[in-house]
Amino acid sequence: RRICPGMSAFCQGPGHEIAIRKTLPGVSFLPPHSNAAPASSRTMELLATHRSLPLPEEMPVMVLPDCYLFPGCLLPLFIFEERYREMLRHALARDRMFCIGVRCEADGCILPWSTAGLVRVCVTNDDGTSQLVLAGLRRIRLVEWTQEEPFRVARIEPVPTLEPDPERVT
Repeated sequence: RRICPGMSAFCQGPGHEIAIRKTLPGVSFLPPHSNAAPASSRTMELLATHRSLPLPEEMPVMVLPDCYLFPGCLLPLFIFEERYREMLRHALARDRMFCIGVRCEADGCILPWSTAGLVRVCVTNDDGTSQLVLAGLRRIRLVEWTQEEPFRVARIEPVPTLEPDPERVT
């Protein structure tokens, strides 16, 4: 698989959460029956603090179709596929970070734009599955794959994000 060149993505402002509710191999979205609520002001303060965290040069990538994580948003996930369990163990042992790679339906490539995510909370169940909340930190670009098995890892670079003027946002 390749990273799609020349693709662009958009970012919705802080406090909004977007996730396409689908059942996918290895991951499902929680809760599957309702829309996520905007993050609380306390959560937004924590996310603002986390935005100053240094990003690693490489980051694990969970590849999903039609799933987007944006800076300032929270994405609850249920991890049950073995390769993603291993990816989560890898992330938790290092910097608690991974990102969501979006697969193009047209040709199967992976969009080069993502958001670095920080595992804010994670509970591992007795059966080895995990429930976690991934917090979107900063926009990143996937530069190249450095590992494909057992899970993907990409070399990344930060993408500048313009913060909206709160006085002009309605």
